[in-house]
Amino acid sequence: MARISLLRFILVTLLVIFAMIFSPMSTSVEARPPAPVIDCPDCVCCEPPPSPGTCCRCGNC
Repeated sequence: MARISLLRFILVTLLVIFAMIFSPMSTSVEARPPAPVIDCPDCVCCEPPPSPGTCCRCGNC
């Protein structure tokens, strides 16, 4: 009886490992948050951005 339990444990463990390996890797790759958008007074500030990692939204371009 103990052999059946051990065999079942090993099979379930292998199944879980294979499921983790072959599952889509979307959980391991973190989605980057969108860059913060800054309202800018004029179009000049679009190039270059005010600071690295930010986007400039210019309404009068």
